[in-house]
Amino acid sequence: MQNIVEVIKEKLLDYSKKSFEKDGYDFWNNHIKYVFNNAHNLAIKRGADIEVCELAALFHDMAMVADFGPRDEHEIYGAQMARSMLTELNYPKDKIDLIEQCVLHHRGSKNDVRTTKEEHILADADCVAHFDSIPSLFSLAYNKIGLPM
Repeated sequence: MQNIVEVIKEKLLDYSKKSFEKDGYDFWNNHIKYVFNNAHNLAIKRGADIEVCELAALFHDMAMVADFGPRDEHEIYGAQMARSMLTELNYPKDKIDLIEQCVLHHRGSKNDVRTTKEEHILADADCVAHFDSIPSLFSLAYNKIGLPM
């Protein structure tokens, strides 16, 4: 059987391709791959569950990429997607619960309480990823969100 991280990554890449074809923004190459790499490296450094951190990174913005639910609540819908997909793949419930919490609490713009290493890692990986791809952040702000120049 294929590695679960690869299964979810393939699904995300499919969503990302369709999203790019629709609106021209490449979520994977402009943001999520950086979150994924940062989460992986931080999990190693901090002694966290690497697979959980990688999966949480893949799911953290998946609802936006898949155009599932309102953008300003993407963490809620991303957590729902994580629970549904991982349950279908018979992933362990305790790890699904942890991934769901990571996705729910990843946003820096929210004042969420994070209680696990994995939650902190995803939030940090997401924040740092914006510095990994600054031009894409400007593109997102002005072209996708429509902020005035």
